[in-house]
Formats: sequence, structure tokens, C-alpha cells
Amino acid sequence: MDLLLRQVIMEFVLLVIMLAPGRVHATSSGCQANDEPFMCKFIFRGDCYDEGILQRCCHTCSRFRNAATPECLYGDRYDTCQHILPYQCYNNYTGTSYCCDTCTQFRLHPESRSGCEYGNRDTKRCTRISPRQCYGSFYEQLCCNSCHHLRIKDISDDECRYGDHGDVRVSLEDGSTKIRTCREQLQVDPASCDNDHSFLSTCCFSCSRKKNPRHHFNLRPGTQS
Repeated sequence: MDLLLRQVIMEFVLLVIMLAPGRVHATSSGCQANDEPFMCKFIFRGDCYDEGILQRCCHTCSRFRNAATPECLYGDRYDTCQHILPYQCYNNYTGTSYCCDTCTQFRLHPESRSGCEYGNRDTKRCTRISPRQCYGSFYEQLCCNSCHHLRIKDISDDECRYGDHGDVRVSLEDGSTKIRTCREQLQVDPASCDNDHSFLSTCCFSCSRKKNPRHHFNLRPGTQS
């Protein structure tokens, strides 16, 4: 139903409820009267959170009611919740109130994890994130799902969980400096991992591979190859 039309209808229904003679339609044991035939066929399940509608549409609302989830008794409060994206559930009003049922379904995803229940918090910015960016706490939280998949699962050093931290600046014989990748520097000076602690810290993954050349690391797409 068109959203504007539905809003007009519901405003009319609420007006009818306010002007109608007071009648008790519901008790703790169930419904005491039939639903109002006109108004109740237009309601959305979330409308049952309104006490006036609940009383006059008791039977209809009882079909929507889910006693197993008292914090989300009638499901989403708005029918527009069907259009939200998972990351929007991190907003407390959306996740625990407005769209409680939809967000619960998102949480049931097999990959849901504590702190990352709804996946990445910014789908656009996390699309092309590099493993080294995940070392920063900001990106590790913002792109929690992407970073989870970029993490190297079988490396023991947590400080090297996303591979090499970056490129290195090396001094040349003529006094100038040059930026090299960890792999490039190891090709020039294979002893870099043994003689330079700073290099070992920055290029932890490359040094691990050099130390264990026969070990097949469980790499995810996007990590160092």
C-alpha cells in the first residue's frame, strides 16, 4: 500500500478511535468483543503497540502477537523496516525498538559475532579495505566483517593477524631513501628479518613466510600472497 495513503487511513482510524464511545475490548484473558470491521483490516502489525488500536482490534493483534519475544511483542513498529540494511540496526532505536523483528533476523545470520552482529557498519567504505587498515581500531570496528575475513587464521602472533603492517623506508648507499614492500626488501637483503627489529615488526608476515617457507598459510582473498 502506498505509504502516504496508508498514513491518511491510519490517521482516520485513530480519529475514529478517539471519538468512539469507550468500550473494553480486551482483558488479560483474551478478547471480549469482535474487532471493528472497518478499521482493523487496514492495520499493520506494528500498529498494535498503540493501546487504542490494540483494544479495538484485539483479535487481529492477537494473531500478530509473539509471546516468545516480549521486547518485540508485535514485531516491527513500521512497515518501512523491510527496506533497511543490516548496518542500520546498530542504531539502538532501530535495532531494539523500531525494527526489532527485522534486526533480530539479521542477527540470526550464521556469521553474526559479538560486536559485529550486523556486519560492516559502512558497506561503501569497507568494500576495498586493505588488510593493513584493519590494524587500526577504527577500521577494525567499522569494517568488522571484512576484517574478520581478511584475518590470517593460522598465524600465532596476534600482532601479525592481518599480515605485514606496511611498506618500509630503506636507506641507500648514496644517502637517499626509498620505499619498498617487505617482499622487495627481502629480495635485496634476505637478512633484514634477523638484523632489524623494526623491519621484523613491520614485515612480520613476510618474515614468518621466510622462516617457514614450506608452511601453507590459510590466506583469505585480499591478504598477502
